[in-house]
Amino acid sequence: HTPRTFENHVQALLNRPDATATLSGLSVPVLLLCGAHDSWSPPARHAAMGQLVPPGLAQLQIIEDAGHMLPMEQPLLVAHTIRAWMQRHTATR
Repeated sequence: HTPRTFENHVQALLNRPDATATLSGLSVPVLLLCGAHDSWSPPARHAAMGQLVPPGLAQLQIIEDAGHMLPMEQPLLVAHTIRAWMQRHTATR
């Protein structure tokens, strides 16, 4: 990646549309996965997103010893967490 690519990613994140209506309109289970030390999108922001999802559908999972690059920092734990969450929700369908 080049500095220009990174700048484009940051601009896209800063200017992305509000997702409130999308989150509050969900009717499927949602996993909100966050690194405990994520300063770009911290656990409090993920918790706020979870509050927008209809009751009982959102699960917030915070991974310790990780920041914003969660899949790169804790790949095995991320994979395990997603797999376990998917197995729980696949079994209930």
